[in-house]
Amino acid sequence: MHNFKITKDVFLLEGQYSNQEIINNLIKKTKHYTETNPLNIDHSLKNAVMTHWDAFVCDEDFHTFIKEIKESFLQLNIKKFNVFDAWGGWYRKGSEAYCEKHDHLGANLCCGVLYLSDYGPGTHFPEINKTVQEKVGKFVLFHPILDHEVKKHIFQDDRYIIAFNIRKLRKGEDY
Repeated sequence: MHNFKITKDVFLLEGQYSNQEIINNLIKKTKHYTETNPLNIDHSLKNAVMTHWDAFVCDEDFHTFIKEIKESFLQLNIKKFNVFDAWGGWYRKGSEAYCEKHDHLGANLCCGVLYLSDYGPGTHFPEINKTVQEKVGKFVLFHPILDHEVKKHIFQDDRYIIAFNIRKLRKGEDY
């Protein structure tokens, strides 16, 4: 067996989204989907609820968000892509919840989080010693190999997010 250490360039881009109507719609939908049809699997999300992985893939409001942050994707040289996972998360007020450290290796271009609320401990990226602080409308786009987590926290208010994975368009696909 041979062990090798390699170095790879990664990215993390933070931005701000200001369309409050879209944000409010995404909060309502996240609450609705998690109350009526939550994803019940043993996942890295603990003591919080999430929608199904594809709950927002075809959602008109989510598509509006993606289209309106197009310049952020262009900064990362991401031009033609497909959102193949997009899900909501709800950390409920009064719960002690967290999300275990994980990556998104299934995405080959980019991952992202849109914060729909101001409350929470942020998303921590231990490999680069960076915590993205939460603010309504803030979003972060990051390289799929970056480990990230939400540290254990007793939530004094509800925390809502939309997370998503992006891959290169395959032949014949359109966004």
